[in-house]
Amino acid sequence: MKGMPTLKMTRGLESGRIYTLTAQEILVGSGIRNDIVLTDGDVSPKHCRFVRESGIYRLYDLGSKRGTFVGGKLVLTEGVSLQLPVIIELGETVAFEYDPGETTERDSRAQGIRATAEIGAPPGYYLIIRRTSETQPEVYPLDSAVVTIGRELSNDIVLPEPKVSRNHMRLERVHKGYILHDLKTSNGTFVNRHKIELPTLLQPGDFIAIADAVEMWFTDDLDSLKM
Repeated sequence: MKGMPTLKMTRGLESGRIYTLTAQEILVGSGIRNDIVLTDGDVSPKHCRFVRESGIYRLYDLGSKRGTFVGGKLVLTEGVSLQLPVIIELGETVAFEYDPGETTERDSRAQGIRATAEIGAPPGYYLIIRRTSETQPEVYPLDSAVVTIGRELSNDIVLPEPKVSRNHMRLERVHKGYILHDLKTSNGTFVNRHKIELPTLLQPGDFIAIADAVEMWFTDDLDSLKM
């Protein structure tokens, strides 16, 4: 349905599936009585719920074992208002792109004021990648909410290098830029020469490496980057 809020699964058993949110309250979990049933080990029988309040959905965690995350932050008891596009994660193995859809003119204006005041207009970001097996670096504009990188052809950015894992890393867009996740890889992911274990918010100019096989630069200004 055009203009309605949607959830697009980007990580999980039904990756690519889109759920349109229309009801006043929507229950999500692995139990068969939920409105959205997710048969995944990280999803609790009653995991979370969406409640429409003043035309905007609010997301509540229902005491799940693996947690509910919005933009990389754990959803607490007071819930989170979903006013803008954002990544929603259920545990470690399920993720959605949430699109709030069209809103009323009043709601859109209010959201625009809040976005400008709190985060400003989002800049464009790029990933410059140089593989040791190639002579020239490649420039990848980052214009998706989620960008996957790895050796498998199913990734958004494919790096056919032996030291790169099949599914090596994931970039998730948040209001302040992109968060980098290492996907429990054999050779690790390094940001500014330090191996990362936890999700890391990237800053323009950060240097990212995979062993001695791949070098990357994260930037919002191609002209000023010195590689």
